[in-house]
Amino acid sequence: MTEPAEGRAWRNVWVMSLTIVGTITALYSWNRVISLHLRDLGASDREIGWSYFCFTLAYRLPQILGGALTDRLGRKAIVVAGTFGMAAGYVLVGLAPRWDQVVAAICLVWMIGALQWPALAAMVAESVPENERGRAMGLLEAGSMIGLTLGPLIGERVCAVEPLSRAWRHLLLGSMAVYSLCGCARWALLRETRAQTPETQGPAAFPWRAVLLPLAVTVFTFATFFLTTDGPVLGLYVKDDVGGGPETVQTVGFYGGLAAIAGALGAGFLADRLGAGRTMLLTSVVSAFLIAPMAAGLFKPRSELTLFALLFIPGEAYIVAYQKLITSLAPRSRRGLSVGVVGSAVGLAASWAMVLGGELYTRGHRLPFVAALTVQVAAVLVGLTLLRRRYN
Repeated sequence: MTEPAEGRAWRNVWVMSLTIVGTITALYSWNRVISLHLRDLGASDREIGWSYFCFTLAYRLPQILGGALTDRLGRKAIVVAGTFGMAAGYVLVGLAPRWDQVVAAICLVWMIGALQWPALAAMVAESVPENERGRAMGLLEAGSMIGLTLGPLIGERVCAVEPLSRAWRHLLLGSMAVYSLCGCARWALLRETRAQTPETQGPAAFPWRAVLLPLAVTVFTFATFFLTTDGPVLGLYVKDDVGGGPETVQTVGFYGGLAAIAGALGAGFLADRLGAGRTMLLTSVVSAFLIAPMAAGLFKPRSELTLFALLFIPGEAYIVAYQKLITSLAPRSRRGLSVGVVGSAVGLAASWAMVLGGELYTRGHRLPFVAALTVQVAAVLVGLTLLRRRYN
């Protein structure tokens, strides 16, 4: 089959967006209650924090290898193999009887996902013209957010009628089935976008200097995510301070996903119109504004659930802009590697926030929010330098 020219395969964007609704729905039917499941199996809050640190490294560090494989073997092969590999891994996660075995199994699945991610991002970027890349990334993130919205809703229903241990097994086996179906769809419908004859590029072809500044902002921003919505603190805080259970955590994820759908779609248009760098800075400012009252304790804990949900809007908007920027900086033959290098670097530099969140939480339940505000202000200050350069 003749490979499509770059910018002529919008079908890939739609296939990836629709299948990612299924995969992320399955994933987030149980992802938000990992910390509670680990605690039920005997893990301490400190051990849970270290577990999330391991999850982050597992998902981030292999991305550089995934990027290299993507540029050598092709986008479609890595995406399809990764989808089936994650499906098989979910069986191990669901059946693991001890908390440390659960952590090891999740790390294995995340490593497979890490190898897959650069291929997925490169394929979407190459399937549309450059001036529509933000909208393509926004559509992909919107698909993710639909899944992130539906997943907790399904998880909440299952957790409401079954003990968490039994619900966990059922949700993981369901994830295995959904990923298998999505793998079949991707194998049948996706079109390869890697050039048949790769460009001849030396080491200087990789845009190291251009990547460093956006990478610095992204490290700080992801550290904020890990301290708030994407780390262990959300589940623990909801249970300990709000008095909710797994179903409450899932409900927060549901409303956060609803808000993030709009954020992802809107950020796609903003990134194409204003430029990715300006959009990254704008969303960083909004995140700091939302975290400030949580750090100061201005509202009652239950009222802060709304702030948790609203944080998903600038968080997902930032991801859309960042993905457009990273995939636009590198030449086509180094695009997978560019995504992989940044993903691995973010994991190395920002994963400490998972451990920090758990450590701070044991000393004071509001301290992770204070740390998140500090880190996000640093992201804004570094992000101001993005305005001095033209990052489209």
